[in-house]
Parts: sequence; C-alpha cells; structure tokens
Amino acid sequence: MVAFSITEVGNALQRRWRLLAALGFVFTSYTLAGFFLVPWLAKSYIESYVREDLGRQVTIGELTFNPFTFAADVRSFSLNETDGSLIASFDLLRIDFSLSSIFNSAWTFAEVRLDAPQMRVLIAADGSLNLGSGLID
Repeated sequence: MVAFSITEVGNALQRRWRLLAALGFVFTSYTLAGFFLVPWLAKSYIESYVREDLGRQVTIGELTFNPFTFAADVRSFSLNETDGSLIASFDLLRIDFSLSSIFNSAWTFAEVRLDAPQMRVLIAADGSLNLGSGLID
C-alpha cells in the first residue's frame, strides 16, 4: 500500500499550481504582446522610418497582428510627398504567414491580399521617378 502524507500531497499540488501559473503568465504575455505590442511597434517604426529616412508622410489607419495565426492586416495606408500629394495608398494589405514555412525552410503564405491599390508615378525632367527618391541614393 502506498501512503502519502498531507505535506507531500500539498507540496505536489503547490508545484503544479506554480507550473500552471507560470504557463498562464507566458501564454498571457505572448497573447498581449502579439495583439498589442507588435502592431504598436510596427506602426511606430514604419512611421518614423518614412518620416526620418525617406522624408515623406505616411498614414496608417490600423495595423493588426494575430500571434496565433501569424496574420497581419494594414488598413487605410497612404504614403504622401511632403506637400501632401499621393505617392501610394491601399485600403487593405493582408499577409497571412503559413506556419508550414517553419518545416519547409521557405517562406510560404496562406494569403497575400491587396485591396484598392493606388499609385502616382511621376517622371521628372532628369528621368528620375518620385518613387525612387529617398530610397535609392
């Protein structure tokens, strides 16, 4: 017959609760970081890169990321010259990264979708494009 003392059972339960609490904390942290921190960091980085490095204006209506499906949505995107004239815009860009990429050693996507793209391409007298200025020096 196997006998357990109350102390042994209590210690075992306490270890399991600690493990469960730690796993819950990791899961909650991953979820919150994926849904809130990743979109905020991505939007902030894109806005500062366009403003500081390209010298242009960018507007991003909404940027979302799902950390469980690895899908990202960018809504109401607009890239403008400093005078406000449109360079490029779209209503929705959805990129759904396929998790099978991890095993295939190649990036694969379940969906790449671009809704209502608009682009204004201007050729200057010297033959340069408005799209390339600031990107290629």
